[in-house]
Amino acid sequence: MKAIATYSEVTLAGKRKYALYSDKIVIKGAGNWSYEFEQTLVLKKISPDYIRLRIRPTVAWISLSMFFLAGLACIVLIYEFAIQSRAIPGVLGIFSGSALIVALVTMRKVEYARFCSEDYGSVLLSVARSGPKRNQFDSFVQALVTQIEHAKELAQESPAGAQ
Repeated sequence: MKAIATYSEVTLAGKRKYALYSDKIVIKGAGNWSYEFEQTLVLKKISPDYIRLRIRPTVAWISLSMFFLAGLACIVLIYEFAIQSRAIPGVLGIFSGSALIVALVTMRKVEYARFCSEDYGSVLLSVARSGPKRNQFDSFVQALVTQIEHAKELAQESPAGAQ
């Protein structure tokens, strides 16, 4: 069976590829250097109403905190303790500057469309506007909503699908 629509995303957490079919969505992905997965979700179990979120990656806040802490430690060592060694404050300064660069690079918010379970309201599917196909995000989300509604209509029409 050929997919109705496809989409792929790349985030700091890893890569995911979505393949939308008439009755299901198949998600294949890989986390950065750690795992691979494949998941299939039945569309009639997903609510067509979705939540749009704009989330700043956690690594941005961690890097910003590390920038301030390392910078503060560097200043305290130089001015309060009058440390004679330049190596330790230098290393802390380089670390602080590197953390600032990472924080600035990751500060942009990422837009997500989150789809919940029809039964329990828990999040089943998150699609991010990220990566080389970010321009196809809106059309993929709309195709997904249309297919979910279509799958629900088919399930209500057929007596076997209502179970």
